[in-house]
Amino acid sequence: MRIVGGYGITFGGLDLQGMDEFGVSWKTNALEDWDAPPGNTTDVVQNSFSDGGWMSPGYREPKTVRIVGRLVAPDRPAARAAIYRLTRVIPSVGTAVVAVSEDGTVTHRQMKIDGAPKIPRPTDVYASFDLLLTAPASRLFSGDGSSPYQFSASVFLPFTSGGLQLSVTAPFSIGATVVNGSVTVTAAGDAPPPVLVRVNGPAVQPVIRDGDGDSMLLDISLDAGQWLDVDLDARTIKINSTVNRRNVLRGPWIVPRAGMVLSLDAAVYDPLTSMTVFWTDASY
Repeated sequence: MRIVGGYGITFGGLDLQGMDEFGVSWKTNALEDWDAPPGNTTDVVQNSFSDGGWMSPGYREPKTVRIVGRLVAPDRPAARAAIYRLTRVIPSVGTAVVAVSEDGTVTHRQMKIDGAPKIPRPTDVYASFDLLLTAPASRLFSGDGSSPYQFSASVFLPFTSGGLQLSVTAPFSIGATVVNGSVTVTAAGDAPPPVLVRVNGPAVQPVIRDGDGDSMLLDISLDAGQWLDVDLDARTIKINSTVNRRNVLRGPWIVPRAGMVLSLDAAVYDPLTSMTVFWTDASY
């Protein structure tokens, strides 16, 4: 991402700010509503028998953003090629990453085109662009979106060492050391962070627990080299990141939140069983 005057923006990996390697100058003149919070679907209906009204349940709406800018090329072929590069990153299906850097803070959204993009070229070397984009998710995520998650941490199963069991009651005890690995999701922002828990095999009926006493029993056995991705945000479970295994869950989902403490348990102890937690900062 090229930073010009403390500001930079990319769409689908294409820089929309500064001079590129083809001698084309890109400038984003306006990025509308990037930092504004999303709207809400709550409706207020007037009471028919008294003052005031009642509110329906509300949810945050998808986020709409508008990007307005221009490009200036050294000649007509370069201008035409630049327009083609822009049109190629506009997704016809699915989304592309819009990433913004402003004074050292980088944020991104997954966005789709909303309506027809406007890219007029009034002269041989000059073109403008006006793109209306919608993010299905209402949250704004930290980082440039090049990796699915910003942070990760790994722990193994808890284990007990030392200690002694006596066949008779003794006036003293010989203590044991219990090592219980846990991961704290140190996410920043005022929105729930996306959190993915990866259970790395071998593992027999692993259990994901949080610090509030909630737990997710996963009725599955993993061999060495296999892993199970439990996406707490999307509520999906996949083995080896590909095959759906949501039916292995026994019980409710753990709800992701900043500051949550996650640990791993299993029906059978194996020193190679481990858990990796991935997360990203998020805000509204």
